[in-house]
Amino acid sequence: MSADNVYVYAVGDVAPAWPDPESLVELALPTLKQADILFGNLEAPLSEKGQPQLYMYPSRGKTMSPDKVSALTYAGFDVMSFANNHTLDRGEESFCETV
Repeated sequence: MSADNVYVYAVGDVAPAWPDPESLVELALPTLKQADILFGNLEAPLSEKGQPQLYMYPSRGKTMSPDKVSALTYAGFDVMSFANNHTLDRGEESFCETV
């Protein structure tokens, strides 16, 4: 790291739906912590509200519990995108709670 550089790290879809969500990032944590700005994409709503939408496949429409956000803060994410094909899997109520 240098005072003349800003390091922006970006990861793809993040879905902390495990019983111990911090364990998902444990091995990558030393690398993630090197970033000045850490960016990720939240794969699904962090909400237990809403209902699966009619257009979805039976396996979709699942959300992650809001308490799983601990994995995102533990990893040190600065920016989390939530613009993908799963944002409305359980409707507007789930979307709004996540935002």
